[in-house]
Amino acid sequence: QSAALSITLVLVARFFQFASRERGGSVTQAILLGLWGATLTVVLSPLVLNPFFFDPRPDFLAFRFVVAGFLRVVRRGGFDGGALALLVLGALGREEFALIIASAYFLFGSPGSWPRRKRWLTAAAFATYFVAYFFGLSPWLGGSALIDENTEQLLGAHDATLQDTLITKLEILLVFAASAGGLIWAGFRDGAWRWILVALFGAGVVLVSRFRLNLQLNFHYALFAGPALIAAAAASFRIYAQRKG
Repeated sequence: QSAALSITLVLVARFFQFASRERGGSVTQAILLGLWGATLTVVLSPLVLNPFFFDPRPDFLAFRFVVAGFLRVVRRGGFDGGALALLVLGALGREEFALIIASAYFLFGSPGSWPRRKRWLTAAAFATYFVAYFFGLSPWLGGSALIDENTEQLLGAHDATLQDTLITKLEILLVFAASAGGLIWAGFRDGAWRWILVALFGAGVVLVSRFRLNLQLNFHYALFAGPALIAAAAASFRIYAQRKG
């Protein structure tokens, strides 16, 4: 987990350094902005950081590939073969990431990106992989009982009152909105809203679950929102930097 978190911090710091240098900042400014960006986007964003400390597991290693792929998309202004390779590795490491990646391919289009048809076919391929693995390969490998148990834990009532559930979900949404100190919203009108939408989709499991409400901000399921939240912050910062530059 320390390796996955460290690599994530480095990836985010390097992107903020790139955005700083892109607008003509000095080396010192780039270093300081890199440290600031990594701290704000990862360390001070509970939905990104908490799962690393409170619910660690080996498939967190897939997180770094999805982050790297999404940041490549932000940097290049669209999808390419390099981003696809990174995102495939992420989906192979944890199948639920395939749905998050599919939603990104479905939503994002730009002059520098793949044509819509190619993006949507890629999105369909990732979604098909998830369905085939989750409902086909996983049960065949003996994962049916685990799937049933996890579904019951996540969606079961567990004596949670409606009031407690609503309060918890509101807290999660507020924490989501405050991710990266609110930086995710700075580029909302310039396209960052797509990353926010992908992140909200990624947070869906936590938002519908009624299992252990008091611990949900620490669940590893929050990791599915993390890469898109990081991408939203990175995209917003780059947009802001270009305006000021």
